[in-house]
Amino acid sequence: MPENDLKQLVGGMTVDELIEARERTPLVHFKGDLVEFTVAPPDEYKRVWVNLQFTNVDVIKSSQPYHFPVAEIPIKYSQRARSGFGFFRRSFGEVTEEDIKKDEGIGIAPHPAFAGNLNQLVGTRLEMLKRIHGYGENPDTGDKMVGEVWMVVGVEGELAEKVDPYTRALELLSGKTDSEFNQAALGDPAIRGDASLATQIVQGTLIPALLKQGKVTKDADGIYHVVVG
Repeated sequence: MPENDLKQLVGGMTVDELIEARERTPLVHFKGDLVEFTVAPPDEYKRVWVNLQFTNVDVIKSSQPYHFPVAEIPIKYSQRARSGFGFFRRSFGEVTEEDIKKDEGIGIAPHPAFAGNLNQLVGTRLEMLKRIHGYGENPDTGDKMVGEVWMVVGVEGELAEKVDPYTRALELLSGKTDSEFNQAALGDPAIRGDASLATQIVQGTLIPALLKQGKVTKDADGIYHVVVG
């Protein structure tokens, strides 16, 4: 959509086109090219968000009219299997019969693994489907807790070459200072593809752990060196 048309669309938006705060996007089912994703620094509540960036969006279903050619899908990072990010991650990895038994209405179906990690999906065209999942009740208020669960239900295109993010981090750390490493690492697709590793870098816990383990050293000029062997 041309820039002028987008500007007119935004400028002419009416109140009834707004969505509820709980719904981060009106998109429910779409196809789009995953061009990149970012890992945001922890917010005021110490939450880390993984933001998926799509172009060439083809809307299949939306709760409100959606005319934009791009989309950003934020997913709160968590290592828990039964979190929003956990469901998303499992949706493009191999699903086991045990996963099906624990599904609880999410809609995970058994399929061959699409990809080994998120980094491999960058550059492919994904079919994304959103489910609203209940997480029980708030123990303080009794209100029902629900959240968006995004699932990858289809992949088109060639997967990117799989690169071990931890090995890549060590390669980038060698010969760099803290700031140089942070800039290089957070701009590297392989590292950004591992949300856990990226979070450790953002929170400043990775390098101290490597130093403690004796895997790297730091010289008088503040430059790190990887210990070989």
